[in-house]
Amino acid sequence: MHRQPLNRQQDFKRWAPLAPGQWLDFNPTVVSLPDRLGGGRLAIIRRDHVPPQPGRGTLWVLPVDQQLRPDGTAELLIGRGEDPRALVLGDRLLVFYCVIDRDDADAVAGSTMMLAEFALADGRPTLLQAFGLPKNPLQLAAAGDRGAVWEKNWVPFEISPTQVGLIYSHDPWHVIALDADPAVEARRFVGHFPGPSLSWRHGHIRGGTPPLPYGDDQLITFFHSSAVVGSRKVYAVGACLFDRAAPYTPRALTREPLLLAPYNSGAHRFGWPFAGSVVFPLGAQHETAGYRLLAGLDDGEIASFLVRDDQLAERLDPVEAQAALHCSDADDGSWSPAGPLLLRAGGAALAADVAQARFLQGLMGSGRGFVDWGAGDGTASVLLADRFDRVLAFEAAAPCRRLIERQAAVNDLTHVQVQAPLMCIDDAGLDAVDLVRIDCRDTLPAVLAGAAQLLQRCRPVLFLHLPADEGAADAVIDALTADAFECKRLAVHHPHWLVALPAERRAAWRWWY
Repeated sequence: MHRQPLNRQQDFKRWAPLAPGQWLDFNPTVVSLPDRLGGGRLAIIRRDHVPPQPGRGTLWVLPVDQQLRPDGTAELLIGRGEDPRALVLGDRLLVFYCVIDRDDADAVAGSTMMLAEFALADGRPTLLQAFGLPKNPLQLAAAGDRGAVWEKNWVPFEISPTQVGLIYSHDPWHVIALDADPAVEARRFVGHFPGPSLSWRHGHIRGGTPPLPYGDDQLITFFHSSAVVGSRKVYAVGACLFDRAAPYTPRALTREPLLLAPYNSGAHRFGWPFAGSVVFPLGAQHETAGYRLLAGLDDGEIASFLVRDDQLAERLDPVEAQAALHCSDADDGSWSPAGPLLLRAGGAALAADVAQARFLQGLMGSGRGFVDWGAGDGTASVLLADRFDRVLAFEAAAPCRRLIERQAAVNDLTHVQVQAPLMCIDDAGLDAVDLVRIDCRDTLPAVLAGAAQLLQRCRPVLFLHLPADEGAADAVIDALTADAFECKRLAVHHPHWLVALPAERRAAWRWWY
């Protein structure tokens, strides 16, 4: 069963800027200190100058309260670094972070993972040593994020008072054991534990929060991923359970995102040269009701979010049951029980259609009925089918209708119906419709006129391909606005796609706004 992202109708709890106009504070981690070391909680945050410059971050430390809100003054911890993850090991604070490498011409040339070890007394860290960790420690063909010169997003957890586990990657799953015995000056890797790949439909899994206990025998980490959604890269957050004991086998994964970065914000608002929507969790703590995540938003601010224990439990599925996206370029693609099979006609491009479907998934969550007018080969109908009680795909081309019917059959989507378009959608007698997608461009005004009763009766969300003529497009927008729909073009890269939301249901779509 589909579960919508927890933040779709709620706001993140944002920090007030610590130094407005001077610094960007983001991508925080958090640790709890035992009473013998001063007690309380410390956040370690990334801080960049305004305007930001890639690779020029610094790390600062400050106390936070039980709600992970600032409770003191930030102090410089590390003069160069970004994206920290930390844990307390014995009487030491261990901070894993990365630095951006630059060549002789000062151009970005990769990144290196670093480890800084601090003594703790009365809650204040004192640096003992800091050093780089080896690149491509497993000698994999393509390590890190973008090859062997890039290393980042290693996730630490305690194995013993003298040993740290590092989640090196999720897809494929690799855990490395690091000797951190304070009596031994050198740091070396002492174990490698591979496991199954953790793939999901919402981008490549990266990084995450230092794991916390989940029950008696497992640990949980909250990771991030990114994927093209609509017309921009959008980050999502999920969770992974794995065994506390070696070989640290992953056992469960959230099938759908727990959180989605707000779509119409983006890192560009803070001066970064890209418009991606970012949510980046690096710290978490457990409280009475669940896990409170501490995350960066859009590489420029900090926010927290509570994932309740009951919400989390109902969203976790065994690793082997995870759905993946399967595609066959041939019309007779083989069936895979792991997830939806997409059959493509004539080598049609997949990426743009999947990105559009992801956008509608994030926008809608789930609903009663979905009308897909101008369904093409059925990508949206198939990928959104598990979100709706009924899907009706209208498509004029007979070969495409047959392809959609085959996809519905091979994926056992008995609630997907396919038919040739009617002159008037209202003649179909539809009710309980929450989403209408219309891809017919120049005939859009006539199709909307034929759906007037449906729009008044059901007040669905509309996703429309506007006419190429700007005058005709503006006329469509004016008519919908007069009918109490709030209209907004998808993005600058796709200005001919329009989202129209019923004004009375606006509060349910905070993710979009």
